[in-house]
Amino acid sequence: MPNMSAQALRTAVVNAAISDATFLKELGKDAAKAIETRFGAQTVKVQVHFEKENELTFLIPQKTEKLEQAIQRAVTEIGDRSPTRGEFDTLIINRAWSDPAFLGELRRDTRTAITAALQKYGASVPEGSSVRLYEEQPGECVIVVPRPVDVGAQLSDAELEAVAGGELAATAAIIVVGAVATVIADKIISVEC
Repeated sequence: MPNMSAQALRTAVVNAAISDATFLKELGKDAAKAIETRFGAQTVKVQVHFEKENELTFLIPQKTEKLEQAIQRAVTEIGDRSPTRGEFDTLIINRAWSDPAFLGELRRDTRTAITAALQKYGASVPEGSSVRLYEEQPGECVIVVPRPVDVGAQLSDAELEAVAGGELAATAAIIVVGAVATVIADKIISVEC
């Protein structure tokens, strides 16, 4: 699978890291080697970041025509309702791509920019959580590997539905999310880190 697009590679690597403990371990030791072994040599420069405890991550991927179309469709579907965490990421990406002032705010003070965006939905960044922004540049593939989920923890009905191939699976095709949102009636009520 050489020469995958950044988005396809990002999705494939995260899916493999989530489902294959051996790959995840190799990715942590030598990301470039693990990716080349699993997916072949790539022409993009790959950066792999592992999400940390109490960290809320946002990735602004390199804008491509296909990804922009997917983001626009998702934003249209969200409309005026309160978004889930994955949908909120999509809204942030869309706004960063279309509003240079907002992108500047994200770069200067990510936490403040995200907090302001969340206020519209009655949510906020949890105290004690750091907020990190990754911005992909041309020729790069930035991959944020979500921190492991406690398999013993109980999942809500919404989370179970998402894992079963619903909303989270669809959103992952657009952008990899870095944190889990507690969702009730499709509204962000808090972001757990």
